Amino acid sequence: MRLNFITSSDVDSVQFYLGGKQVCVERNEVSSRVLCRLSSESESIEDISFSKESMDSCLVSEDYPRWIYIGCALDEKDKIGTDSLELSVRVFSGEKSETVKMSAGVLGGNHYNVVSEQDTSKWYGAMASAWVSGYNYYGPSSRWNRVGCFDGYCLAAHTIDEQQFCYDK
Repeated sequence: MRLNFITSSDVDSVQFYLGGKQVCVERNEVSSRVLCRLSSESESIEDISFSKESMDSCLVSEDYPRWIYIGCALDEKDKIGTDSLELSVRVFSGEKSETVKMSAGVLGGNHYNVVSEQDTSKWYGAMASAWVSGYNYYGPSSRWNRVGCFDGYCLAAHTIDEQQFCYDK
């Protein structure tokens, strides 16, 4: 299972919870990346480190926002079942934090994106273009299933390729 949080808003960090238990804290730490355009001479989007200095180097426009991409992967060693679990995300920004509970259950073997509702069309539209090639490993955005939107965030799912999900015991 892979969990991602994607937004063009300022976010400091995110915590993921499955069935009320925080995940991605020990073995599979959360990785944070920034996707943005660095040069006005190129339309390509770069994957850069999550730091104030690197984010300041982004050229931001209506067509090319700065994306904050926070995620982690879970596998059998995390003892997360394949049964449906409620996903919650705690979002930290400055002095504030908010918890978003996704009323839909999540299942093992899937890749989930939690995208701020205001960003969904721009993110999935961008996925259809070449500039997010490293983040478009499931093909076009039309292959993602929209699960629903909750408290300003939308959940989309895609089944992970069987070869990635299956493992020898």
